[in-house]
This record gives sequence, structure tokens and C-alpha cells, in this order.
Amino acid sequence: MGINVDDSKDLLGQVEDLRSRLEEAEETLAAIRRGEVDALVVHEPGGERVYTFQGADQAYRLLIEQMNEGAATLSGEGRILYGNRRLGEMLKEPLGRVIGSPLVSFVDEQDRETLGSLLEAGWRESIQGDLLLRAGDGTSIPVQLSLTPLRFEGFSGISAIVTDLTIRKQAEVADTRLAAIVQASDDAIISKSPDGTILTWNPGAERMYGYSEAEAVGQSISILIPQDLPSEFRDIMRRLRRGERIERYETRRQGKNGQSLHVSMSIAPLKDPAGRVVGAAAIARDITEREQMEMALRRRGEELAAANSELAAAARLKDEFLASMSHELRTPLNGILGMSEGLQEQVYGPLNPKQLRAVRDVEECGRHLLALINDILDVAKIEAGKVELELAPVTVEVVCQASLRLVKESALKKKITVSLHLDKQVRILTADERRLKQVLVNLLSNAVKFTDEGGQVGLDVVGEGDKRQVWFTVWDTGIGMRPDELQRLFQPFVQLDSRLSRQYEGTGLGLALVKRLTELHGGRVLVESQPGKGSRFTVVLPWTTKLAVPVASNSREGHQEQTSLLENAPEALEGPLILAVDDNPRNARGMVDYLIFKGFRVVSVASGAEAIEVAKKLYPRLILMDLQMREMDGLEAIRRIRLLSGLREVPIVAITALAMAGDRERFLEAGATEYVSKPLSLDKFRQTIESLLNR
Repeated sequence: MGINVDDSKDLLGQVEDLRSRLEEAEETLAAIRRGEVDALVVHEPGGERVYTFQGADQAYRLLIEQMNEGAATLSGEGRILYGNRRLGEMLKEPLGRVIGSPLVSFVDEQDRETLGSLLEAGWRESIQGDLLLRAGDGTSIPVQLSLTPLRFEGFSGISAIVTDLTIRKQAEVADTRLAAIVQASDDAIISKSPDGTILTWNPGAERMYGYSEAEAVGQSISILIPQDLPSEFRDIMRRLRRGERIERYETRRQGKNGQSLHVSMSIAPLKDPAGRVVGAAAIARDITEREQMEMALRRRGEELAAANSELAAAARLKDEFLASMSHELRTPLNGILGMSEGLQEQVYGPLNPKQLRAVRDVEECGRHLLALINDILDVAKIEAGKVELELAPVTVEVVCQASLRLVKESALKKKITVSLHLDKQVRILTADERRLKQVLVNLLSNAVKFTDEGGQVGLDVVGEGDKRQVWFTVWDTGIGMRPDELQRLFQPFVQLDSRLSRQYEGTGLGLALVKRLTELHGGRVLVESQPGKGSRFTVVLPWTTKLAVPVASNSREGHQEQTSLLENAPEALEGPLILAVDDNPRNARGMVDYLIFKGFRVVSVASGAEAIEVAKKLYPRLILMDLQMREMDGLEAIRRIRLLSGLREVPIVAITALAMAGDRERFLEAGATEYVSKPLSLDKFRQTIESLLNR
């Protein structure tokens, strides 16, 4: 129906009338879409035109509504006269807002010129084109717009089909990216037909196998299979035809020039939409270099295992050597110190003052030699990780006073003043008391050694409560050291003055022991020194008073723990009967004489077998058993004695120069009651015997 505008009417009235007519038109269009209108009468300037929506038209409209593509009817100018449900969904707008709007209002600005060209052509013929639609939420939708002219009685327009290309575009992008990845990959990526014909061949395959794409495509995949692997090739093809995937498969392949390649492959079947296998795709990686490296690593591992075995054997030999040296050095020392102590107690008769002084000198030299042996063994065991600490609460003042007493005599000889300054708040410290004393005595002995007559030596103990540390500082007014000398200070067997005519004796082990024992405690050693002005050695230890984890010690070495062996001697007439077993009569004589002098009855034998027979006859109150003997060693003799009735509870003291980690446990497990190492003070040894007899 046409609209005549009467110039005499008010303009506002015309606008209202136009709005009313548009609302009626929208309601009519909505009724048409719902199928509620069978016919529509349109008033035109030349008369009336009737549009019917019945029968085929109705079925066609229902079909359009069910389409997955957007469908629209456009006027010649491109205004949307009709749109289906899918079109509204694509544009994310209510369909009532879409119908009546120009299509160009939903097209991205960059494609509006393209739309104009399509509409101009679509008015005359069918045409297709791609462009971007702009949806109501601002997103862009790639679409294909298919236009076809509409001509039927009383109406001319354009039919539009809008196909969403989002998935297709994404697939194209993915295909492009995949193609780029395939081309850029260092791995060989190949596809083949069911009969094994090569279909595609990437640059990675060309680099790996040596064939160009032109040479490979169309050839059988068998050109890559070594002749000795035909069954493997057939097995792979059979599995692929069944639709199986083969992943991380390592095998051999051959290149163009016959070179052998170790490859890691993953192969997957290619299937058509019906699920039929139509080929296979394979990714292969050259692992030849990796295989060579692994073989080299295996060889290196075998070499290292052999070297470790040799090192372990060397370590065992070193331990055995240390044990042997301990025995060989301590055994003669036992005789020297035992005889010296017996002579001083006048076991063999009275001595004049000069003789006593000479005997004391012999004992002093022997004990000095024992200290050197102990230092060497201690350093060796610490380096081998065989020393653990016996941690316990330690009274700091007691340890300091005991350490000072051990250097008091040498300080008095040089008229050196020794002082002690204790921080009152530092009373208890968790440490290995014997090892801490060993550290302090070493430092104090060095301070006295390198200080001239009339000098001063001091031990200062200070606690840092905030850092939970205790500082033990040993200072002196001695010769001091140059800065370049400090760098070599804690190395084993190194002395700063190593000339043949050097003034100060020693092995250079004391400070090495100090450093290692301090570090075992979790501490550190600090040094300050100036030539001619003295030195300050500070041992910094953690200040703890609670024992967190008890640590058992495998070390049985000590400067104050010295034992001796027994030797054949006349049997005493009184006192408890002691059976002494040793196959070295020279080293036992002093001990036997001393025990007899102290009132014990002693019977000595020279072998384990004799010991068993004598023990069965005499039933001694206590047995002293040397462990290193020919034929039957002491451990075996102890085990056999423990099987004898009446001797299972007799105290047996194992006596040995062996003093290595684990020895005590081994000896006690064999049946020994107590274990002592050579050489031990005769008086302390007597106390050990009396304690066992009283028990």
C-alpha cells in the first residue's frame, strides 16, 4: 500500500503515522514467519498485489528454517526482507532486528565494497564470495555468501545463503601450520600407501636418508629397510593394516649410500571416513649419535666401575696397611713403654737417680713416638671417613683445664706464662670430649713450641648467644707467620720450616687434625698472625647443649689409651690366676713381670691351641688374649673357649695393636669381654683387670 504525504498535515503527525505503519509491517512479517498468514495483500500505486503462502511455499519456508546455513531474501538494494533462524544465530541478534536491516550493516568495513560488487552481480546471476560478518557481540565471522537472482510474478529480489567458514578457516590455518611444522622438522616425516609406496617426503627425511623428494616419492619404503630385517618390515605392515599404532619403536634403517642409521620411530595408520586403512604416516628420528654416546657412556661406566673396584681394593689395602702398621709400630712400643714403666716402679730392683732419669727419657721418647703414630692414623681415618664422634654434653671448663695441664710441664720448662679466660655463660657444650681436648692440646702445644722463653700463651673462651657459637681462641706471643705461609698451614705433613736444620720438631699433622676434627663438629678454624708478634687460632663450634642424635665412634685411638701384651714368666704363688696368650715373648715380658709384681698369678702360653688346653685344666679367673697370632688367631681361640663348660662367663680381654673402625664390635661379637689397644699404661691396664675380676 502506498503512502501519500499531505503537505498540509502536521510533520509530527506524519512521523507518528509512519511509525504505526512500520509496526504493523513488523507484526505482519512475524506472523508470516510463524505460518499464521496464508496470503498477504500489498497496496501499490498501480493497485493491489496478492502474495500467497500456502502449499509448496509453506513447505519451502519450513525447509529454509531447518537449514544449518543462514538464509535470507534480499531486496535489490540489499535490505533483508526475510531471514531464517540460523541467520539470527550467526549474527547473534534477534531476528526481528535483523529483518528490515541492510545486509551491509552486518558486514566488516573492509568487505563492504566486496558486498556491493556481489549484490550488483547477484541481481543478474548466481555468484559466491567470501567476506567477514560483524556479529552483534562484536566478533567477526568468516562466511561464504552465495547469491542467486529471484524472479517470480510480482516480486524481484536476491536469494542469499550464508555459510559459516569458521571451522574451515581454522582447519586451513591448522593445515598451514602443520605443513610448516612438517617442512621445518629435523625428523623424517613420511606417508605411504597400504602397499608401502612413499607418498610424501619432507626435508627432514631428505637430510636423514639422503634421498631427495623426487627420488623418494613413488618408491617402495623397502629402500630404507636393511636386508637383514625383512621379517620386521612385514610385521610392521601387518600391524598397520590391522589399524595398530606403533610408538617409540627403535630399529635400524639404511640411507641412500648404504649407511646404517639407528632410528626411533612412531607409525600411525591413516584411515578414510569409513574407517578403512588407506596408508600410514611415520615420524623417524636419527638416534645414531645418541646410541654412540650411550655406548661410550656404558664403556666409560664399565671403566669407572673397574676403577672404583680398584679404588675400593686400594682402600682395603690401605686399611689393612694401617692396621698392620699400627700393630707393627705399637708392638715394639709396648715393650719399650712397658719395660720403662716397670723399671720406674723398680720391678727389677732399685735404680739410682741417673738410671731413673734415663728410663724416664726412654719413656718420654716412646710416648712421643706413640703420639706421632696416633696422629698419622687419625688423619688417615678422618680422610677415609672412618671417624665418627661420640657426642655428649661436655663441661667446657673441665676440658680447658685438662688441656692446659697437658702442656703445663713444657710451658714451665720455657718459663712461659699460661692463662685461661672463660666466659661465665659458656658452661656446657655438646661435643666429643676426647676430640675437643685433642684439638685444644694440639693448638696449645704449638703455641708453647713456637713461643720463646718468657713469653705468654692463653686460652680464651667466648660465647656468642645470638649466633649460638662458642669461640675457643689459643693465642701466643711467639714467632708468628707470614701471609703466604697461612695458605699451607692446614695441609697434612706440611711444615712451614722444612729445612734439615729446622728449629722446631714435628710431623706437620697437628693443625691438619685440628681442622678436620673441628669440621666434623660442624665448626671452622680462623687464624690471625703477624711475624714476630704471635698468632691467634680460633676454633668456632656450634653452641648446643642438647644431644640431637647420638653418634657412635668407630675410633679407638687415643694418646692416653695404651696397653701391652704378656710374655712368658715364672708363675706367681698367690693372687688371682691370669692366663696370658701371646706368640711374641719379647713384647710380653714387661707386662708379665709387672702383673706378678702387683700380686697376680700369671700363666702364659704362645698359641691359641695351647690356651684352650690350659684353660680347660686351670680354669683361670681372667684371660688376656692377643689377637694376632700364627696358626690360630685370638678371635678363633676366644670363640672356642666360649664353647667350653665353666669358661663361658670368664672375662676375656682382647689385646691388639689393631685399632681401626669396627674392631671393637668385631672383637666383642667373637666373645671378648673387653678390648684394649697397644700400648696402654700398665697402671690403667691393672685397673681394668681388677675391675673385671671384681665384677
